[in-house]
Amino acid sequence: MKLYTINNLIALLGEHITLTDSQGSRLQLVIHSVEQGVQRVPEWEAFALYLLGQENIRVPQGSYLFEHPALGAETLFISPKSQLEYEIVFNRRVD
Repeated sequence: MKLYTINNLIALLGEHITLTDSQGSRLQLVIHSVEQGVQRVPEWEAFALYLLGQENIRVPQGSYLFEHPALGAETLFISPKSQLEYEIVFNRRVD
């Protein structure tokens, strides 16, 4: 999770990230936007990552493996926001 930071994700806007489900099916999502959350203390980073999916494929809410060459692989929880948009919320200690 160390590489999944707000700055690293902003640098990847427009790029694809791969989602893999528990059956091994893979889907490419677009890194669409990143929104800064409320930070109450400097040791923590809070933000939301928004991904765009495909018109004909719906991803249910849940945990999936996400992979990107610059970020590595990490299991993250995703929630649908609309027919095409998905959200991942991060609250992480800054190293």
